[in-house]
Amino acid sequence: MRRFRATTVYYGLSFGGYMPTWVVMSVYLVSELHLSPLQLVLMGTAMEAAVFLFEVPTGVVADTYSRRLSIVIGYLGMGLAWLAVGLVSAPWLIIALWAVWGLSYTFTSGAEEAWIADEVGADSVAPVFLRAARWGQAGAVVGTGVPALVLKRSNSPMAFSSIAILDRRGHRSHVQPRSAA
Repeated sequence: MRRFRATTVYYGLSFGGYMPTWVVMSVYLVSELHLSPLQLVLMGTAMEAAVFLFEVPTGVVADTYSRRLSIVIGYLGMGLAWLAVGLVSAPWLIIALWAVWGLSYTFTSGAEEAWIADEVGADSVAPVFLRAARWGQAGAVVGTGVPALVLKRSNSPMAFSSIAILDRRGHRSHVQPRSAA
């Protein structure tokens, strides 16, 4: 099996990590699951409480055992939490899964930067961080543009926020607003 260079993996994580997936999740939670503002606030509170409680213990895990393992655990946990949110509809389960996401995030917080600094060396890490930031910005652009183009072809009221961005750049919208009857 081919092993990727550490910088390639780090750039890929930066590209994917800056994609605005939160927007998609927010639309899903409000339009499909019909979560109330209180439930959304509780989700955020559960996530931030988990981050606050587990930031130091998971940092100790990364520093004591393995930064790479900590990153794998973190991304695996975050991905499974997002997947599970898509499979359940009970608000209390979604709130609990958001706390799991927060716990999983703490495994990656700081571990990515420490891992890449260990891999390339402290003297060589500055250009890697700068290039990763560029990859992150590219991910944000791609992550905004592609879903907007897909939504533009749909007949969904949710498409209009994305279409407004595209129309300012000279594109013409083919979606007509639904009449409120």
